[in-house]
Amino acid sequence: MNSGNYTRDFQVKYLRRNDNDIIKITNNSENYNLYTIGGDVYIIKNNSEYLLSNAINQNIISIDDFCRQAIMDSKYNLCRSDGYSDGGSLEYYYPKISKDNEGYTILKLHTLDGNEDLYIGMQGEIMKFINQ
Repeated sequence: MNSGNYTRDFQVKYLRRNDNDIIKITNNSENYNLYTIGGDVYIIKNNSEYLLSNAINQNIISIDDFCRQAIMDSKYNLCRSDGYSDGGSLEYYYPKISKDNEGYTILKLHTLDGNEDLYIGMQGEIMKFINQ
C-alpha cells in the first residue's frame, strides 16, 4: 500500500535501559493503563520532544492515539503486527531507525478477562514480560 498520503501525528523514540522493569505511566485514565518496559519513551510532536508521561499529562497525545497510529503504521507497512489467541491482543513491531532511536514494540492487550492495557517495550515480543 502506498504511504504517500499518510503522515504520522507523532513519532515515538524508545531508549533501552539496562533493566526489564515495567513502569506504569497512567492510572486508568482511559479505561486501561499505559506501561513502559525496559526503556524510556519520548514523544516527538510538532518538532518538540516530550517524555511520555509529560506528553500524556499535558494532553499532547492520548493512549488511544498510540492504538490508532499503530493500526495505520501496520496498514502502511511501517511496522509489522502479530496477534495472540487470548482474545485479540496485538503486538506492533517497529524497526530500529537510528542509533538514537532503538526498535520497539507496542502491545495492545485485548484479553478474554477484559484486560485492555497498552505496553511499549524493547524490540521483539514483550508479551512474555507481562505474563511472568
